[in-house]
Amino acid sequence: MALTHATHLIGTHLVMLHGANGCRQELAPWAQALSADFKVHMLNLTGHGGTPFPPEFDMATFTADLVAQLDEAGIERAVIFGYSFGGLVALHLASYLPDRVQGVITLATKFVYDTTAIEHVAHLLQVSRLMGMAARRELATRLRGMFLSFADQSPLSVTDLALIDCPVLILSGTHDQIVSAEECRALQQAIGHAGLALFNGQAHPASRVPTEGLAQVVRGWAKHALPRCATFQPDSTQGLPTQGY
Repeated sequence: MALTHATHLIGTHLVMLHGANGCRQELAPWAQALSADFKVHMLNLTGHGGTPFPPEFDMATFTADLVAQLDEAGIERAVIFGYSFGGLVALHLASYLPDRVQGVITLATKFVYDTTAIEHVAHLLQVSRLMGMAARRELATRLRGMFLSFADQSPLSVTDLALIDCPVLILSGTHDQIVSAEECRALQQAIGHAGLALFNGQAHPASRVPTEGLAQVVRGWAKHALPRCATFQPDSTQGLPTQGY
C-alpha cells in the first residue's frame, strides 16, 4: 500500500537526541522530515550544545538529564529517537524508566564496547584530532573518559536490554565504520522484539543518512508498532530497505 503521512501519530511526542560531541542542530533535517507526523522535540544532551557540563559523565547522568528535560517540557511519555550515542541514552531510559517511553528508535547506535571499540572511540575523541573552541575540546576530553570507563562497566548489559518492552526500531548503514550490521543484528536479538532496517553505506557522519528514506521507514514502523496502528507493508523505502518488521 502507498504510505502517506501517518496522521494518527500527530500529537505523539518524538524526542530526538544527537550523538556524542554533537548538538541538537545536527538533527534538523530528520526533524523537519518527520514534523508532519509527530510533535518533534530536538534536545541537547547535557554538556552539549553550550549547556553546562555535569559533574559526572555517565549513563545515569545523561538519562537523569533527559528525564528532567522531559519534565520541563511537560512530556509524560514519548518516542525517543537517538542518533549514535543518543540511541544508547534512549535505550537506557527505556530499560530503567519504561513508563516514560512509548517507543525507541536508534540510528547507528553502538552497544558493544569491547577493547577494540573503546580504543577506536577514544582515538576519535583525542583532543589533538579536534579543531574548534576550547569548550568543545573539553567536552571531548570528558566524553573520552566516559567511553574508557566502559571497559570496566558496560553502559548496557544484555539483561538491561531484555527488560525493554516498548516497541524498538534499529536503524543503521550496512557499512558503517563504527557500528557493523552484525552488531545491529545482535542488538535486535538482545532486545528480542525490535525491528531492523539497514541502508546501503555509512551512518557516520549524520549527513550520510538518506533523510527521506529514514522518514518513510520511521513512519511505517510507527504505524505498525505504536498503539492504535494498523499493519504496515512497505512498498519501498527510498534507499532504506526494511528488515525485521
